[in-house]
Formats: sequence, C-alpha cells, structure tokens
Amino acid sequence: MRVCFAWVIAFGIGGGATPLPVFAQSPESTTAASASAETPVAAAERFVTAIGGLRWSDLSASIHPETLDLFRLYVTSIADADETGDFAFRVLGTRERTEVQARSSDRMFADLVSAIYDETPALLEVIATNSYTFLGHVLEGDTLAHVIVRVRPYTNGSAPTKISTVTVKRSEVGWRVLESPELEALSTAIRGLTLRPGDQLPASFD
Repeated sequence: MRVCFAWVIAFGIGGGATPLPVFAQSPESTTAASASAETPVAAAERFVTAIGGLRWSDLSASIHPETLDLFRLYVTSIADADETGDFAFRVLGTRERTEVQARSSDRMFADLVSAIYDETPALLEVIATNSYTFLGHVLEGDTLAHVIVRVRPYTNGSAPTKISTVTVKRSEVGWRVLESPELEALSTAIRGLTLRPGDQLPASFD
C-alpha cells in the first residue's frame, strides 16, 4: 500500500480550508444515499472523525472496498500460514479457518482495528488526538481525488504541523478513502501483531 504524497497544491485546490478537531461531536453514520453525495473532502473528514471517535465500524464504512479487500487478503494470508491459529484468535476472536474465510472485508477490518487498539492503544490514540484542517482537493481523472490536509499533533506546541494527503476513490456508494498515512500505520501495526519476543518486523506490506 503506497500513500501518494503528490504536492498538488500547485495545480489549484478545490474548496476552502475546513478545520476539524477530531474530538468534536460528530453526526451518526450517514446512509448510503447521503454518503453518495459527499465531496472528496467530506469523505476524508468522515474517515478521520471515525478514528477520532474510536468508532471502528464507521471507520470501515469510510474506506474504499479495494483497500478493505487488500487488508482482508493480508490478514487471511497470515492466518492461513499460522498453524497454531493464534493470530486469527488474537485478531478475529476465532481459530476456525471457515469462520475467518467467511468474514466480510468490512467486518474483518473493523475487528482488526479493534484488536490493534486492544494491543497497542497508544498508536490509535496518538492518531485520534491529532487535529486536521482540510485545505481542499484535486481531482485526478473522474474517479480519484487527493485531499490535502494540515495535521497538527496534540502536543504543547513543540511539534510542527505537517501537510498530508488522503487519496479517495469513487465507489458504488460515493467517495471512499483509498490511501492515507493512517492506513499505512495500521498496516505496520498488523505486522506487529504477528511478532513474538525476539522476532523482527517482517518486510513492508505493499
């Protein structure tokens, strides 16, 4: 999984800057009909709001099916290779291969993030306490958009802000997040779930 950090600001960013403190109270999950009318920026806002609220089902619903399927493939591949069944139990709560294979991509992702939070809560809490200002988006063709975000860490002011990119893609129900630094962090965290004392981190998931 690659995050596209194309500095597309030079090409003109659509929309005005929208600050969004992720701890602010956010609306309930939107219906498929209303979600399909979202702009790329609104789709990215919904993604980080779900992280900030630690709402894993909402987070899963904000992600593009292609990315959910990629995470599912990664998880099931590790589970299939683990003869003990420990990884599947640790992440999905079952050692039964049939149950693992039957689980949908969106449900598996939500369960996965819940397991990551249980194992390493600090990772997601750090992400959740960031604040995000959405500066706009640039379209790449008809189906991709890159949302430009200023990320401000929750610190005493010593850490600088940074510019990040969230890539969204059209799906059957509207714009959904395809790539982001937060998803990169989660992919690394999955590899950490496979480690035992003395193990080294496996090669990067791509």
